[in-house]
Amino acid sequence: VSSALYQLDRLLLCRQDIGDDQVTDRMIGAALMENIDFSSSHCLCSHTVTSETVRKCLMAGIPVILTTGSCTRLAAQIGQKNGLCIGIIKDTQLLIVSRSDRITR
Repeated sequence: VSSALYQLDRLLLCRQDIGDDQVTDRMIGAALMENIDFSSSHCLCSHTVTSETVRKCLMAGIPVILTTGSCTRLAAQIGQKNGLCIGIIKDTQLLIVSRSDRITR
């Protein structure tokens, strides 16, 4: 699975691992080593967004997670409660499962 960090349409870094939570750790750790500002970035991943993924992104200050996978109900609830926007990308559509107010056109 993969996890990447973007600012607007610019790829900042990408990491891969065999585990969903481990790849998030690797991506956040690499970004910390490069002093990347998380507050103006978003995470794009290829795995299921779990409550652990949400917790790690909240602790880092990442405001948006987009996934080509899925999202657990608990992850969406935690994201909604804590201001984290979570979106699922399917084909050419984006389904926002928490904090749709964070997305503008």
